[in-house]
Amino acid sequence: MPHRHLSGLTLILVTLWLATVLCITFATPASAQSLTAYKYSGSFVFKTDGGSVSNSRGATIGKIEGNSYYSSGGSLKARLEDRKLYNASGFLVAKFDASSIYNAQGSLIGKLDNESLCDSHGSGIGKIEGAGGPDDPATVFLASLLLGII
Repeated sequence: MPHRHLSGLTLILVTLWLATVLCITFATPASAQSLTAYKYSGSFVFKTDGGSVSNSRGATIGKIEGNSYYSSGGSLKARLEDRKLYNASGFLVAKFDASSIYNAQGSLIGKLDNESLCDSHGSGIGKIEGAGGPDDPATVFLASLLLGII
């Protein structure tokens, strides 16, 4: 009988350990994601690494914390809520849907299909390696930087 009790305890401990690992895996913040943005010509422009955003010269130009983007000096530059991008003053500057990016007035300003970013005319602007969807702050902030929104 003690042997059966030990197996149940082991099963409970393994289940708790697995639940903890899964929670940590799925709770990893988006800012920890690593993305790389290139111009359409193929030259490197921006990179995120652990929430830090760097330019092609390796200088830190900003930081992503949760759904907010801060300048390297620490001031708020943009915030993402419900696929809408707001500037530091709280004004709506862009809206993101499945693949299209619109300005605050609703005019198309770009499209992000998979990793390719195009302007409203379909001309290639760049590529974001590892891009997520419109709910991923790192992807939205890099696309906005490439489009010149922020």
